[in-house]
Amino acid sequence: MLILLILILPHLQAVEVRITSTASLQLTGAVIQADESELTLAEKGSLPRREITLPTRSIREFALIDPQAVLQNPEHVLPLEPLFEWAEPKTLKLLRQVAETLAREHKWELCHAWLNAI
Repeated sequence: MLILLILILPHLQAVEVRITSTASLQLTGAVIQADESELTLAEKGSLPRREITLPTRSIREFALIDPQAVLQNPEHVLPLEPLFEWAEPKTLKLLRQVAETLAREHKWELCHAWLNAI
């Protein structure tokens, strides 16, 4: 049972995104890792799970698949901050809404971190 929990736990907080590359390639999947230099996704629908790593300089656009997940758990999306600069307009609007919601809820530390990220 413990092994099953260890295998499942990292995927419970996975955030699904759609990435459009500068070469117009579209990828959809759960983010495994994101930093200033590269992004690694677990491609959606691939069995066995296929991981794709691409340099961030090849990203043209970034979109969140489930906008409600951001509003419910902004702390799970905050690690995607290196991708925020490529947010498509709808996602960028959502990122700003999250900051406003956090301020209304007086979650000042998370709000501050969120505003720094966007």
